[in-house]
Amino acid sequence: MKFINIIKNLKNKFNDFANNKQNKFVNINKDPVFIIGTNRSGASLLSSLIRQHSEISGLTSDKKKIEKTQKIKGHLPGYGEDFIWESLDDKTSDHNNFQNEGFLWGHPRYLSQFYKEDYKYANSLINEIFKKKTDKLILVKHPFFTLRLKLIKKTFPNAKIILNIRSYKDFITSNTHKLMQGKYKKSFNKSLPDLGLHWLILNNIAIYELNKYFKKNHFIFYHEKLYDKNYDNQKLMDEVTNFLGLKSFKFNFEDVNLKYKFSQIINFDYEKIPMLSQEIADFENDFFSTKIKDE
Repeated sequence: MKFINIIKNLKNKFNDFANNKQNKFVNINKDPVFIIGTNRSGASLLSSLIRQHSEISGLTSDKKKIEKTQKIKGHLPGYGEDFIWESLDDKTSDHNNFQNEGFLWGHPRYLSQFYKEDYKYANSLINEIFKKKTDKLILVKHPFFTLRLKLIKKTFPNAKIILNIRSYKDFITSNTHKLMQGKYKKSFNKSLPDLGLHWLILNNIAIYELNKYFKKNHFIFYHEKLYDKNYDNQKLMDEVTNFLGLKSFKFNFEDVNLKYKFSQIINFDYEKIPMLSQEIADFENDFFSTKIKDE
């Protein structure tokens, strides 16, 4: 498998080199929307809801999985990923080869393999997203982009970002269920995986960089609220469409059902997300803007 993935790495690099022609989209007053978050965070469900909107277009070609959610073993599987920018991923990594603790791709052990802030074939990234000809707002969803916000800022400075955050309790519960019986079964069961650290690092990085690079262009969606009877789902989605500057739209919430949620306990810990990342980013921005003015 590793040999095949070495070939995939070379193929991806060649494709980006060939696709790095001058882009035709520089003067278009339109930037994509990115949905980011940890794996097993419910971002697929949120993405499928947003894609119902008549003014939104996704990149994925797998429409059946978006239009009709597949229910497996009482919970929703991940689906609707936009597999783009694959040249940024090392196909020989533990994550892509289902080895060791590759499921912890946001862990310090693996972080450098996925965190990207520069890329010499930037036009290729732009062309890859805008190759789909549409007048609609393009929505891109992939968890790896949680670690590529600085690169996104350099490539699409006016992009809008939606960070989908799931309770760390649900995150750990859902991942454990999946990993104990999936492709990582052997390595997961013989290790003491730091699932919570994976969650903490990814969300801290995202919150810090959103406040530093996308101060007015990001929205945090607390996923548990979809299942909390104290919140109206339509109003939650109205907040999303308002953020995106879209007209009001009546969403279908057929797939938002507690019976499809693996951990059917609703964890009311919305405010326990690590906000220190936001405070640090705010302080840093204020400090440097003042320092530059003074000099």
